[in-house]
Amino acid sequence: MSSAGSTSPSSKDLRSLAKKAHAKSVSPAVLLPSRHDSFTAFATLIICAFSSYASQISLSPVFGEIPSGLRHVQVRNTAFVAAASVALALKYTLPRSRILLRLSRFLIPLVAINIPLAQGFIWQYAKDLGAVNGPVVTEALTIGILLTFTVFSITGLIRPVGVSVQTVAIADLSLLATSWLVFTYAETGIARYLSPYVGSGWPMTRCGMEATVAIFAASLHRSIFLLAALPSFFPVFYLDSRCVMGDKGLKKLNQHLDPLNFTAVARIESTTGYLSVLENKVERYRLLRCDHSILGGAWLKTVPGLEAYQNNPEHLREPIYAVFVMLEAIRLIDPPARERKDANALIVGLGIGTSASGLIQHGIKTHIVEIDAGVYKFAKEHFGLPPNHTVHIGDAVAYIRDEYLKAHLSNKEVEKYDYILHDVFTGGAVPADLFTWEFLEGLKTYLKPTGVIAINYAGDLNLKSARSVIHTIKSVFGTCRAFREYPPEKDAEGDFTNMVIYCTPFHKPRRDPANPSHADLDASQILAPYFHRPEESDFLNTVVRKQRLVPQHEVDLRPISEMGARGELDVISTSNVHKLRAWQRESAILHWGIMNTVIPVDVWNLY
Repeated sequence: MSSAGSTSPSSKDLRSLAKKAHAKSVSPAVLLPSRHDSFTAFATLIICAFSSYASQISLSPVFGEIPSGLRHVQVRNTAFVAAASVALALKYTLPRSRILLRLSRFLIPLVAINIPLAQGFIWQYAKDLGAVNGPVVTEALTIGILLTFTVFSITGLIRPVGVSVQTVAIADLSLLATSWLVFTYAETGIARYLSPYVGSGWPMTRCGMEATVAIFAASLHRSIFLLAALPSFFPVFYLDSRCVMGDKGLKKLNQHLDPLNFTAVARIESTTGYLSVLENKVERYRLLRCDHSILGGAWLKTVPGLEAYQNNPEHLREPIYAVFVMLEAIRLIDPPARERKDANALIVGLGIGTSASGLIQHGIKTHIVEIDAGVYKFAKEHFGLPPNHTVHIGDAVAYIRDEYLKAHLSNKEVEKYDYILHDVFTGGAVPADLFTWEFLEGLKTYLKPTGVIAINYAGDLNLKSARSVIHTIKSVFGTCRAFREYPPEKDAEGDFTNMVIYCTPFHKPRRDPANPSHADLDASQILAPYFHRPEESDFLNTVVRKQRLVPQHEVDLRPISEMGARGELDVISTSNVHKLRAWQRESAILHWGIMNTVIPVDVWNLY
C-alpha cells in the first residue's frame, strides 16, 4: 500500500524514464559498424583492388603498359575522393540517405559484371581517344564507377545515433581514410603477388580475373539486381573472343580478324603481356605481338619474290625487320671470332629468335636468357628457333648477378663470351633495370678480352631518355658505334628509331679506311669497332641479310658525348633509374601511334 499523498509512476512515465536512461547510456561505440558490416566492407575493398589491377593489365594490349598506367593512380584517387565527397554531402543534407548509401552495395555486382562489356565498347574509339585519354576514359567509366558504389556503401555504415554531428563526421572521415589505405595497399600487394602467375590458368587471364571479380562481388552482395546482370555475364565471359580460350576462342577471334586480313595462329597470356602470333593474309608475313608492341616478324615462305629461298630451313625465314639482322653484324667486327670453331654467344632477350637462329646457323654456341617462357615457346613453335642452344628462363638482372656470385664463391670465373646480344625492347620502352650502369658493368664481365657487345635500343633520339641510355652505354664500354635501321624522316614528329649500338670495350680505336665519310674525325673520335667486309656465307642465302647485314645509317654520337662531358646527361644507375622510367613515358606514347600505323588499331583492340 502506498502512503497517503504519494503517487505511483504510470507506465507512460516509466517508459519515458527508460528512454532517457538509455539515451544517457548510449556510447560512441554504436557508431562502429557490426562485424558483419566490417567484413563486407573489407571484402568489397579487396574485390575493388583486384578489379583495379585486372583493369590495368586488360588495358595493356590496347594502349600499352606504360600509357595504361600513366594516369591510373590519379583516376583511382579522384574517383575515391569524388565519391566520398558526394556520399558525405548526401548523408548530411538528405534525410534517410544513409539507407540509400548502404543499399548502393547491391549495384556493385552489376557494375563488375559489365566492366568487360564497357571496355569493349570504349575501345572502339581508342584511336580517337589516344594513348593517354583512352585509359583515363575507360577506367573512369568502369573502375571509377565500381569504386564509387564501394565508397557509397562504406559511408552508409556509420549510424548517427545518440552522438553529435561532429562525432559522426570524424567517424566517417576516419573510416573513409582507413578504407582508402586498405584499397591502395591491397592493390599494390595484389599486383606484386599475382604478376608472376598471370596466364597460369583461366582465372589468371585478363578476362578471367574480371569474371572472378564479378563472381566474388555477386556472392558477397546478393540482390535482385543480379537478374539484370546475368544477360551480360554469359555473352561476355563465354562468347567474347577475349575471354574464350583454346581453339574455340581462336575461332571466334579470327571471325573478327578476317575482315581485317589478319589471322591469329596462337595466343597466350603471359607474365610480360598478352602474346599472340598473327599472320597478314594479304602481305603474307607472320609476327609476334606482345601487348601493344611487336617483338619481331618473318615473311612467309610463299611471299612473292622470295620463291628461290623457299627451301631454306624454317628458322631462316626472311625477317620483316632489318634491325634483327643488323645484330648479326657483330660477327663482322674485328678481330673476327667467326674464324674459331669454339666461338660462343650470350643473347639477352629472344624475341622471335632471328638473331639467335642466325648465330646458331653459323655454328656459334648460343646461350639465351629470356624472361618470358611464352616468348620462348612461340619462338620455337612458330618461328623455327633451332633446338641446338641452351636457355635460361628468368630475369636477366638476377641471372647475371647470381651466376657471378656462384662463380665467385667457387673461386671460378664466369663463362665468358665472344659475342653478347642485348635486345630487350618492348611496348615503347625498355626494361629500365637492364640499362643501368650496374647491370651493363656486370654484363661486361662476361665478355672475352676480344669480345663485342651489340645492344638494340629503340627510342626517340631527340629525347633525354635515349641520349642518357647511349651515354650510359658509352660510359661502361667506352668505344662504340651506333647504326639506325632507317635514315631519319623529314618533317616527322620526333625521331623514333630502332638502332644497334656496337661496343668493343677492350679494343683500341682505329679509323675505318673503307669509310671516307668519317675523314673529318679527330684522333679522339677515330672509329671503332671496325667492320670487315662480309663473305657470301655470312648472308645464309637470305635476301634481307644480303641487303641489310652490314650497318648502313650511322648515328653521330659526338653530340651525345659532348652533352655527357658537360654534365647535361645522367649515367643511368640503380639510384636514379626512376628517371629513365619517367622519361620513357613520352616515348611510349609516340610508339603507340607508330604501332597503329604498322597494324590497324582494330587489330590491336581484338585480343
